[in-house]
Amino acid sequence: MRLTLVSTFLILMLVGLPVAQARCFGVPTGDQESFVPWYVHLDILASDGLADEVEFGVAPGLSDGFEQGVDEYKRLDQERPLQAFFLYPDAGGPFSRLSRSFTSFADGISWLLIIVYSGEPTEILVRWDTKQTGSIPADVGLRLVTFFDEDVDMKTVEDVVFQAEADTYGFRIISSRLEEINFDLALVLVAYGIVAVALILILRRRR
Repeated sequence: MRLTLVSTFLILMLVGLPVAQARCFGVPTGDQESFVPWYVHLDILASDGLADEVEFGVAPGLSDGFEQGVDEYKRLDQERPLQAFFLYPDAGGPFSRLSRSFTSFADGISWLLIIVYSGEPTEILVRWDTKQTGSIPADVGLRLVTFFDEDVDMKTVEDVVFQAEADTYGFRIISSRLEEINFDLALVLVAYGIVAVALILILRRRR
């Protein structure tokens, strides 16, 4: 009986704990919501009628680099006062500026959104559809951090507005797993603790 209880406990530890750790630290276990493709379209609109647009998202099987047929690079036009793109300075050449940027699943993805404006002072609106952001898996957060230090939940808020002059503005979009999933590991550890205490009591009584 003593060997059976100890063996059972060890099996539970070997099988259950790696799964709990995987769920906690973002390692795929095959049943997580976050491994679902998604995308978001952004409209950049100026009060004087100028406009531009970009798109970003995640999908399986993509690399961190430029994906032909998926990503699109941005051709800058000096005649356009308002232009937006995602910046990848390490890529070099035209591939450092993308109007459409997709990447593979990961815990902690970010896009650097650049808005270049060269017109008269105006109000610029960055807008997205919360139906799109709301379809992102529940265990994945999506935030827009502005150059004026505003942290926006893109799943519940649909736009940000700022006053622009002739300048370049940067925004950081961040997608990451939510911390609540760490609760899985806590539950498993508590359960193992209870089992361990029970085993100790049983073994002591048998001595």
